[in-house]
Order: sequence, then C-alpha cells, then structure tokens
Amino acid sequence: MDFPAIWYGIAFLCGGLLTLSFVPLIHKRAVRLATRHIMASAPASTADIRAERDRSRAQVAAAIRHLEISLGKLKTKCTSQAAELARQVAEIHGLETELKRRASQPVEARRQAAEIHRLEAELKKRTSQSAELARQAPDMQRLEAALQKCASQSVEIGHQAAEIHRLEAELKKRAALISVLRVRREAEHAVT
Repeated sequence: MDFPAIWYGIAFLCGGLLTLSFVPLIHKRAVRLATRHIMASAPASTADIRAERDRSRAQVAAAIRHLEISLGKLKTKCTSQAAELARQVAEIHGLETELKRRASQPVEARRQAAEIHRLEAELKKRTSQSAELARQAPDMQRLEAALQKCASQSVEIGHQAAEIHRLEAELKKRAALISVLRVRREAEHAVT
C-alpha cells in the first residue's frame, strides 16, 4: 500500500472538515459586513431626502426671483435711460439749430464763437453719454440669458427629483433586504 498517499488524503479530508467548520463564522461575518455597508450607503431617511430636495428647489426659486428682480430693475433703468437719450437727442437737435442760427448772425460773431465752442463741447459730451447708454444694452441681454439658464436648472432639478424618487425606491428595497437578512440571522442564532 501507498501510505504517503493515504496520509495526504486524510490530511486533505481533515483540512476540508476544518474549513467547513469555519464557513458559518465567515458567512455570519460577511452578512454583518454587508448589512453595515448597506446601512451606511443608504440615505438617513426619506424625510432627509425630501428636505434636501425642497432646499434645492427653494434655492433655485430664490435665485430665479433675484434674477427676475434684477431684470425688472434693468428694464426700468433701460427705459429711463432711453427716455433720457430721447430727451438728450431732442436737446442736441435744439442746440444744433441754435448753433446754425447763431452762426448765421455776423453781428455778434466773437461772443457767439465762444458759445459755439461751448455748445460743441456739450454736443460731444451728450454724444458720449448716448454711446454709454448704447453700451449698457448688452447687460440686459446677459441677464435674460441668466434667466434662461435658471429655467434650465429648474428642469435639472426635476431630473434630480426623479432620481430622488428612484433612490427612495432603492431605499425601500434595501430595507426589505435588511429585514430578510435580520430574519436569517435570527434564524441562524435560534438554530445555534
């Protein structure tokens, strides 16, 4: 007979029996770790999820309202500036008419030359003010683009709400799995 082969076989069987005796302990440890992992990865509660979602909505709503107020102020400002621009254009036309009238009078030429220079300086000043008003028009377009961006963020919040609902369903499923694992663990404790 081949005694070393028999000894190897007996050693192998003993090792298998020892391994089988440790399997329940390893399984219990794995179940415990899996339960901890599931509990740690799950959100605290559905109330916390809803509160976070409501907070996000409130922040976006406040940002949108702030932009709407800013847009309203800018529209009012642009309207008043447009009225001021129209008034200044009318005044410029009046000054140009006065300048032409005074230039045609040769009697007071010297005195009016100084007045003409003053009126030309005033005309240049008003022209630069008109250019400044025209330059501020893109600010209003930028705010309208920001308002559209907020609207797209509102759509994104809708997507996030759908994700929250999906996570709530996942939470319920995990809670059911935890309940099943607890029942198994209690059953295993009852057996041992």
